Amino acid sequence: MPPKLWEGIALKEKDSRVFVDSTDCEILSAKVADVYCSADAIIPHWAFMLVAARLAAFAKAVHFGHPDSYTASAVAKNIEALDAETYRDARVIVKDCGKGNLDFAAYGKIAAKLTPLVKSLIFGEPCSAVTVCKRG
Repeated sequence: MPPKLWEGIALKEKDSRVFVDSTDCEILSAKVADVYCSADAIIPHWAFMLVAARLAAFAKAVHFGHPDSYTASAVAKNIEALDAETYRDARVIVKDCGKGNLDFAAYGKIAAKLTPLVKSLIFGEPCSAVTVCKRG
C-alpha cells in the first residue's frame, strides 16, 4: 500500500521514507517494477529517486510512467538494439497480426532502421501487404 497523501494532495518526506524502507521488495526480484501515480497529487522529484534507489537492488529494471507506456519503451529499446545489418539486402515483412499490442511509433522506428538496408520492407500479411519501400 502506497504512503498516504498528506491532505490527499502531496507526499511528505518522512512518511515516504518509512513506506519505502518498510516495503518488501524481494517480490520484485528479477522483474520490471513500474512506478506510477494515478492520483492528481503533488509528487516531488525526490520521491521517484527514493523509490528507484530502493528498487535498484531488487528489480531487473525500473520503469517510470503509466504501465501502458512500458511496452512502448521496451519495444523501442529492442528495436534500438537490433542488429539491422543482418537484414541487408533482405526482403522483410513486418506482421501486425491485429493484436494491437504496439503503438505506431514502433512501426516507424522499424522502418527508419531497416529502410536504408533492406531490399524491400513490407507491412502486413501476405494476402494484404503494403509495400513500404523497395529498391533495386
